[in-house]
Amino acid sequence: MTYFHKLSISLVLVLCITYTPNKLLSKNSNSNPKKLNISEKYIDSIMAHSDSGIAIIEDLFHQTMRSNDLLNHFTIAFHLGKWYGDNQYFSEAFEYGTEAMEVSKLLNDTLLMAKSSSYLGILHNYFTKTDEAIKLLKGSNEYYKSLFKSGQVNHEQLIASYYSLIQLYQWFDSVDMAAAYIDTCYMLSEKYGSNEKGLAFFDAENAKILTRAGKVDSAIYILESKRKLFEEIDDTDTDMKRFLIIIYLYLGDAYFAAVNNSKAITYYSKCIDAIEFYNFNKGYRINAHKNLSLAYFNVGNYEKAYQSLKIMSDLNDKYFSTRSSYNADLIKINNKYKELVDKQRIELLEKQKYLLVFRIIIIAIILLAVVALLFYRIKRQKLKLQKRNEQVESEKKESDQQLRVRNKELTEHTLKLIEKETILKELAGQLKKVAPKDKESQNMAKSALGDSKVLWEDFNTRFVSVNTDFYKRLEKKFPGLSPTEQKHCALIKLNFSSKEMAQLLGISLTGINVARYRLRQKFGLTRDVNLVKFLNEL
Repeated sequence: MTYFHKLSISLVLVLCITYTPNKLLSKNSNSNPKKLNISEKYIDSIMAHSDSGIAIIEDLFHQTMRSNDLLNHFTIAFHLGKWYGDNQYFSEAFEYGTEAMEVSKLLNDTLLMAKSSSYLGILHNYFTKTDEAIKLLKGSNEYYKSLFKSGQVNHEQLIASYYSLIQLYQWFDSVDMAAAYIDTCYMLSEKYGSNEKGLAFFDAENAKILTRAGKVDSAIYILESKRKLFEEIDDTDTDMKRFLIIIYLYLGDAYFAAVNNSKAITYYSKCIDAIEFYNFNKGYRINAHKNLSLAYFNVGNYEKAYQSLKIMSDLNDKYFSTRSSYNADLIKINNKYKELVDKQRIELLEKQKYLLVFRIIIIAIILLAVVALLFYRIKRQKLKLQKRNEQVESEKKESDQQLRVRNKELTEHTLKLIEKETILKELAGQLKKVAPKDKESQNMAKSALGDSKVLWEDFNTRFVSVNTDFYKRLEKKFPGLSPTEQKHCALIKLNFSSKEMAQLLGISLTGINVARYRLRQKFGLTRDVNLVKFLNEL
């Protein structure tokens, strides 16, 4: 495919941006575009006055820039870029299109980024900036898919983004990719609804693929039906009627491929006339005149063939030659754009660098604060624990001291009782000796001796009140002890002698010693362990 033929395919993308299937797919649109202070209709009406209108809009462009009115600044930049692109002032188109893109990023508005990405992709496609064009148009499509999922755009706007990709892959002769996107558009149209005029866009592109595949009869049949459909549309509906430019061009290509030169001449001429009449998509004239020249040549009309070829050459020099006054600055576009991108990338890296350093500092401060807070809390907890331990220790010492005092008092009281019991026993013995036959005296002596059981119960009651949980601790650690062995433990704890224990419990001294021995065995104590100390430490 020649450069001029590819150029004509690329220029179809302008139509996609100017009147997308938003207007063609359905009469019932649910789109709610963002309302602007400076309306798009106002801009279009002013720009219709050509040079004077453009001057007014450019003045508004600078005003919104100075006032930092970003939303209106985007709208104006985007429309200026479109106007300059439609009129083949590509240097200015790039400048305003790039400005619109940057402003959309500043606004962080996904819809505006989608629109500006799409338009810049088309401009890059004019000049075979393949990778950048694909990147921008696919990026725009991803934006629209995201917006559609969130309900911010309708299915018509989504389909329009796919339509741009169809045109892109038509340019690169990627028939399979173009066909795949056409199928996607048909599927979305069927799912969400469309009208015959909306489907005509995809039918026309499908016909172009058929022409390339050599199926020219099928292509002509489709395109002729669409031609009749759009020629019957009312002339006041300019946006719809302008689609005839594409249909006439594609019909010319189909008839040219079918070697029907007279028909090809008719439709190429119609395409050129429609471009002049609607003053739209002037870039199509290049390809139309080129193929018209070939068709005239094939029929032997060499004069008209030369005239068409001359017009094509002049248009090419005017709009696409680097020597043209229209595009003298185009040679700088690529470097300028790259410089802008590199500058933005450097600024972004610098911002990210400072942001990273700032984040590290903030994180370090937070970590230091957390460490300091933890250190303070640990120290505070440690001091509290220390004070608590000291308090517990003090209370324990005080409690132990009180326990020792009370146990000492208990021991002294018990020893006095034992001493009293001993004296009474001695007196009773003497009484028996003095009056062995006096029953009254004997009864008195017997009564005075008392009962060791009563003596133990009195002791035990006092012991339990002082040593409240001694028996519980003893039972928990040595559950096999008998009640008698527990009594021995209580007396040993208070350091009673074997003799005193025998008297208090009413058993022999030998029995006390045997009991001590058995307790040592049950406790698993060696000879060097003090039994009294062991029981006091329970």
